[in-house]
Amino acid sequence: IKMWNMTTRSLTGDFKTSSAHVRMLALIPRRKAFITVGNFSGDIELWDIQTHALLWRINAYSVGIESVAASPDGRILVSGSKGGVLKLWSLTARKQLFSFQTDAQDVRNIVFSGDGNSLAFVSVNSADNGELHVWHTATDADIASDLKRLQSSR
Repeated sequence: IKMWNMTTRSLTGDFKTSSAHVRMLALIPRRKAFITVGNFSGDIELWDIQTHALLWRINAYSVGIESVAASPDGRILVSGSKGGVLKLWSLTARKQLFSFQTDAQDVRNIVFSGDGNSLAFVSVNSADNGELHVWHTATDADIASDLKRLQSSR
């Protein structure tokens, strides 16, 4: 991954990821970091923008990752995969907090609201069938407990 200064049009960083093909990238401005997700590798990597150092790498899934999003405060990462698994990660502790198997084939387009109080994603079962899911949350624990409540109600 190459990082450019758009004002000076100069190269400011060159990051060597573990995957030959990076599927997506998510910025975490408050941490001055970004997340990369390898194409079909199941790896998630956390990079420091200023030092260009790899801070954390985890093989999060045995299948491809479809979407990632970081909370606005940079403490929580949510990832979704082929196979419909949604995972919640602590970027502070660098560990998985929760895993949830949805009814979907894929979990896509994960996004936090600007204030971090809501989390939304799309679950897809076929090219023509998708569902929007939204959780309202005030704390990291509420996200996990909402997901646990949903799982136990099935």
